[in-house]
Amino acid sequence: MGGGKAEILRKRFGNRVTLTLTCRMVTPMFLGDAWQEAALRPEPFKGLLRYWWRVAAGSKPKDHEKLLEKEIELFGGGGEKGQKSPLVIEVEGNPEIVE
Repeated sequence: MGGGKAEILRKRFGNRVTLTLTCRMVTPMFLGDAWQEAALRPEPFKGLLRYWWRVAAGSKPKDHEKLLEKEIELFGGGGEKGQKSPLVIEVEGNPEIVE
């Protein structure tokens, strides 16, 4: 990509970081869609990231209100201070089910 395009993208997306990961699920996940069929969707992954962030961030005694503010900043939330999450998760591929 030329310097011009890179500069345009940098201005548009700021300091956005893109990670591409290959994941292997070793524990059960709720992957059902609206029709109760297994579907590989971003929501379960984001939910797990949020859960493990809480585990890691809450492991040290801290101010719970500040933790909640940081969680909403990362993952989004509702209420008076609610906002959309800047975290975007895209899932692609065909899962291989191993029993």
